Amino acid sequence: MDRIPPIGGDVVDPTRRRPAGYETDAPVADLTPGELFPLSALRLWAAPHRRPDERHPDWRDGFALADLDVDAAAAFEAFMATLLATASATLDVRCARCPRLGADEATFLLAVGHLQRHRPLGATRVLARWMPPAAVRSGLVHLGRFARAAADADLWIPSVRIEARRIQEAGIDAGLTRVH
Repeated sequence: MDRIPPIGGDVVDPTRRRPAGYETDAPVADLTPGELFPLSALRLWAAPHRRPDERHPDWRDGFALADLDVDAAAAFEAFMATLLATASATLDVRCARCPRLGADEATFLLAVGHLQRHRPLGATRVLARWMPPAAVRSGLVHLGRFARAAADADLWIPSVRIEARRIQEAGIDAGLTRVH
């Protein structure tokens, strides 16, 4: 379970609880294509930063296979560059073949899901765990373009995951939300 090298600040506790909507160390095999695409892009982008002495697949190849244009790839890369430059802690981004989801990978998926549903405030709260406010504002622009492109390609983060997160943040009993 590798992590992107520390950028600054304290190292994140790898035993911390993952955000609602994803179980701790959830199997990647249970994710939807809409979750697998951004997760794969994240892991493949991070691979050369984690192990620069090895050869790695180009993360952009997945964008071409998913029929996302170069603007979507540029937006993703700009977000990742912002994150890399401003992250306040080591991020739990695992190798491409890891069968389990990392805590920060889950956070990334939640942020993308919020932006796909035009909920920038939810994405702002999620990203604020990683970056200072100015970086979040800048990063949201880029991540929003990526999220829209993924949604346009029918690569959606399931709404059930996003709703689970919103319920936890609001302090609402999940059982009560099912009452009509």
